[in-house]
Amino acid sequence: MRVSYREIAVRPAIDLINDLVGARGATLPFRTSRYLGTRVAKALQERWKEFDQERLALLEKFGEKQADGNSYVVANEKMPEYITEWNLLLDEIVELTNIDKIKIDDFEKANLTPSEWAAIDWLVTE
Repeated sequence: MRVSYREIAVRPAIDLINDLVGARGATLPFRTSRYLGTRVAKALQERWKEFDQERLALLEKFGEKQADGNSYVVANEKMPEYITEWNLLLDEIVELTNIDKIKIDDFEKANLTPSEWAAIDWLVTE
C-alpha cells in the first residue's frame, strides 16, 4: 500500500531517524532492511537537512557564537524566547512522500524494542 504522503511532526521524525538506525541493525529480510535504510531514511534525511538549517538560524538569532566558531550559547535572558521558537520548530508538521507500507510478517524475526515499534507503526500493515 502506498501512502501518498505522511504527515509527521519534526520531533517524532527525529525519534524515527534514531529508531530506524536501530531497526536497520535488526535481523530483517533484505528488502525490508534495504527499504528502511534507503527510501524511508532518505526521505527523513532530506527533511533533516532543512530542519538543521532552521535550527542553526535559531541559534544565530538567540545565541552567541563561541570562540571555537562551531558552537553557540544562548543567554539566560533569551532562553524563554529561544525555547518557545525551538518547540514550535519541533512541532512543525512535515510530509514524507511516496512511502510504502511494510507487511508485519517482514518483521517476524526482528527483535525490536517498544520504542522502535512505536516509531515505525505507521509504516506497518497486517
